[in-house]
Amino acid sequence: MPKGVRAVASEIEIRWPGHKRHADDEIVARALAISWDTALPDAAVDIKVDKGWITPSRDVPWHFQRQAAEDAVKKLGAVVGVVNLLQVKPKANVVDSEHRLEAPLQRHAIIEAAAVNANVAHDQVT
Repeated sequence: MPKGVRAVASEIEIRWPGHKRHADDEIVARALAISWDTALPDAAVDIKVDKGWITPSRDVPWHFQRQAAEDAVKKLGAVVGVVNLLQVKPKANVVDSEHRLEAPLQRHAIIEAAAVNANVAHDQVT
């Protein structure tokens, strides 16, 4: 989607008064309310609706966010089905990961080193 576009209704149709079927543009307007869900960051999901089928797409860092978006849109009225194209792409922080691996090893080395006692008496080391 172009930058700044958050949702697309792929087909706009004329509805006569009293016609009960919801159009794609109405579904899109309601689907944008998923940004109110606290599990999803603002504007984290792009929405496309085609003949009642709703397709959330984009990358999210956590699986629970993918599931939360699907759960939020599938319970909207007039949604025929959901094609969840959200991809889970974790944001890896290499520096943080390196520190998280080294810190316990350093603590372990300090503890083990404190348990070592060396005595030197004449020509013997114990």
